[in-house]
Amino acid sequence: MANMQEMKNWTDYIASLPDEKFFYIMRLYLGEIKTPFNKLRLTEQLASFLRTQKHLSSLINLLDETDVKFLTVINLIPGIAQETLRKFFENEFSTSLIYSRLANLQDRLLVYTKKKQYSDVVQFWINPLILEEVKPYLNPELVFPDPVLEQTFIDTPFILNPNFLAAFISYININGCNLKSDGKFRKTDAANLEEIFGEKLSCLQFLISAFSNLGMVQEGEKGLVLNEKYLSAFSRMEEKQQYIFLAVASVIRLSRDGLKKQCQLLADTLASVPETGVTKRVFLRMAQFIAGRPVPENTVKTVSRFSEMLNRMKNDGETVTDEISLMDSIFDAAVEFGLLTIYGESEDGENVYIPGICTENVQTFTNGSPKVININAASSVTLLPGLPLEKLIPLTFFMQAVKCSTVTEYEISRKSVSFGFDKGYSLEKIKEILSEYDSFELPQNLLFNLEEWHTAYSSVVLYKGYILKVSKENIPLVENNPSLSVHVTEKLAEGVYLLDIPVEENPANFIKGYGLDFMGSIKTIKKETEVLALPKICAGSHFTFGKGTGEFVSVSEEASQEEENKYLGILEESGFDEQQIEGLQNRILNHLIISENQLVSTSVRSEILKADGIDFYGKIHLIEASIKNNDILLLTLPSEEKTDEEVLVKVRPVKIIKNEGEAILKFEVPPDREQKSFLVSRIRHIKRIRD
Repeated sequence: MANMQEMKNWTDYIASLPDEKFFYIMRLYLGEIKTPFNKLRLTEQLASFLRTQKHLSSLINLLDETDVKFLTVINLIPGIAQETLRKFFENEFSTSLIYSRLANLQDRLLVYTKKKQYSDVVQFWINPLILEEVKPYLNPELVFPDPVLEQTFIDTPFILNPNFLAAFISYININGCNLKSDGKFRKTDAANLEEIFGEKLSCLQFLISAFSNLGMVQEGEKGLVLNEKYLSAFSRMEEKQQYIFLAVASVIRLSRDGLKKQCQLLADTLASVPETGVTKRVFLRMAQFIAGRPVPENTVKTVSRFSEMLNRMKNDGETVTDEISLMDSIFDAAVEFGLLTIYGESEDGENVYIPGICTENVQTFTNGSPKVININAASSVTLLPGLPLEKLIPLTFFMQAVKCSTVTEYEISRKSVSFGFDKGYSLEKIKEILSEYDSFELPQNLLFNLEEWHTAYSSVVLYKGYILKVSKENIPLVENNPSLSVHVTEKLAEGVYLLDIPVEENPANFIKGYGLDFMGSIKTIKKETEVLALPKICAGSHFTFGKGTGEFVSVSEEASQEEENKYLGILEESGFDEQQIEGLQNRILNHLIISENQLVSTSVRSEILKADGIDFYGKIHLIEASIKNNDILLLTLPSEEKTDEEVLVKVRPVKIIKNEGEAILKFEVPPDREQKSFLVSRIRHIKRIRD
């Protein structure tokens, strides 16, 4: 039984219809309206008409599978916006069919609309008068169908892993990275990356976009270079969350809150994919349901009513549709990264996807660090899986990736080690890291090379910054002063010190107060900018979309046809004129007739619905009436290719421009809504389609 608020919403909707639409509905179901009339009383009569069991049964009998799909979605997401519904079904139905079916469902009183609060967004609800009768037919399995597999694939899918990411980071660290204006890799980088990573260039393209949008790379002297602070914060995240953030960020740069929201949506959708798999179309529908699912009534509100109102006004344009448009692109990145893998092909020829198995590469070792590297005599390093990204980055930062496959091959070269020294790695630190993860002693030739490279690296040093030089008697003022000595980066010679004062600072202001007052006043060292870690998201929640919650009744094509034939038979024996028969027949075929009492001549106004080529003013009248009522026109136009042939076009008129002795019709051609113009005088025949 419908509750009072739902009934009030429906009666308000009927009463608020424009007069022409209101009386059209009333005449359609109740017959000719007698004056004086009362809108409220007429609405009550309409409700009483719908409550009649005979009429309800007829309404149900006339449902088809497409009706049920639309009603199921509206029931799953009460208040769903029209544009969101269009996105939901855009890969199954044309835009014109979606809009015309929604209008038909409204005329059949199956659904009603109202505008979202503080917004012009039109939302759809099922009519509460018929909801209980129609519920047994609302089958989520029609909307979220399980694929019927035609064949399965046995290929081992690629799944993003820490070793792959570490190798890519190593490449950027050593070589930098240059992109073209369209964001694609330049030819040299593309060739180098293809040599290292094989056929994974498309995956790397998504990755570099994600790194850029997450701030983990930035413009440098040699193209894109690593931002170590952001990279370090990212590496500390849980592994699967890393890949979810990368998939979302590979498509778009979002605010912190927007990024968290979209990542959570992706995580929930991935967690909801059934074992049988999904097609891309169903995956996007699942995401749309999760994004638009109703908030439980018992949810505790943590913001004030005023704040909630401001948030609604602020987010008026940020609809579920925007999230789904993003998800369409994010889906491709999720497949590239292995968050989704192709499991097989359905009977319809669509790929079927299942969630990728994100193996936890972090292994538990009781006896120290895992021994995951093997160094040969030629200073080549073989890296096995087993370390998280947080541990891999410092291990591979002074190595150069050579080949990335099941295991990763690196090379410790003079160039790569020099980059390690540049980043602050000491010779002892490099030896310590390598020894920690190698089961054997480091090769002697590698130790010799490291010593030689360090000596060469240290033999010529170019410093940039402020140098403090003091006389022999003032050396204790620097070295024995703990407040000043912490700012000494390196002692270059006796009494000569490299300070960590930023070059843009005034050194005279900085030194004052450390016993060297003659140097001027002190100014503290520039503080490093704090880097916020990426927001955490919850583990994906599993949603079933109402599937498996009970037995559903299938609509019957035979019952629908029988219902139609019954009314068509009555119409044949009515004795109405041609125009009335055509109007009523059109209503029957559009399932607007659910009672014999509706088949009366007084319910159809005598209107001219056709005009031929010679009737110029008749065509003008039809076009103007169609524009006013947002009706469809069926135009017969001369063929552009052959003058002796005609083409039939269904259009929606937009505007008519009248000139002296001529007029131009502007119209939209569904489903693409392409706008065109045509001289009214050249239109050979017009038919107005009201219902």
